[in-house]
Amino acid sequence: MKKLIISLIVICFAAFAYAAETTGTVVEVQGTVDIVQGNAVMGKLAKPGTVLSLKDILRTKRKGYAVVKLNDGTDIKIFEKSRLVFSGNGRTKDGYNTELKNGKVLFRVEKMRDVAGDFRIKTPNAVIGVKGTLVGMQQGLTALNMELYNGSLLVQPLLQPVGPSGDPMQGSGGGIGPGGLGGTGEGGLVGQGGIPPVVISPGQGLAVGAGGTSVFPIGGGSLLFPGMPGTVDDEAGAFGGVSPEQGGDGGFGGGIGGGGFAPPSAG
Repeated sequence: MKKLIISLIVICFAAFAYAAETTGTVVEVQGTVDIVQGNAVMGKLAKPGTVLSLKDILRTKRKGYAVVKLNDGTDIKIFEKSRLVFSGNGRTKDGYNTELKNGKVLFRVEKMRDVAGDFRIKTPNAVIGVKGTLVGMQQGLTALNMELYNGSLLVQPLLQPVGPSGDPMQGSGGGIGPGGLGGTGEGGLVGQGGIPPVVISPGQGLAVGAGGTSVFPIGGGSLLFPGMPGTVDDEAGAFGGVSPEQGGDGGFGGGIGGGGFAPPSAG
């Protein structure tokens, strides 16, 4: 009897630890998509129902595509040739929920009340603080382009060079201090050498690269997802309406694809 009780306690603790470490579930897959877990070198093929844990890296290959639902209700579409890291749960003053290493994604971030901070996305070029929002972004070798269709967005550019892997190189200025993203956390301190955050509104896009930042209108429609309006009222409907083909490799011409900073022109 004593052994049975001990076994049940161990199982309960293991289940609790597992639940605490999970962050979401893969709900749809097309083409080749894999997940690199922990310190693994090789990825495992993803399929609908695959549970994601913290620090997992989801990778889509050419023509690959995945849809993920996070535990907080946030939906993410990850398009071909992308890498997205699942870094944290909750809405805290520091840390990140996801890290976009490269590629193109569409976020429908679930609105939450009475939370300490925003849903935070890190890329090699910026840290993005998101409230309930529909936002698309594409991270290239050295530049980031994003579009806001609904909600509110605060972007802290990290104007620092990136290495061949797309990660920020060490020894440069920029970055944000422990206070977190500007306007959130305790003061939103900007790190030494950093620059002020940028606020963009629905119907606007933002390009961030080594040459600076540029806000541009997308009133004529999305440049990342052709056929999608620049502003939407129905976030869920607009999110569901974007197909893998709309989010295929490309967008913004050579500005992103070539790795350079070339803010697009839009109507």
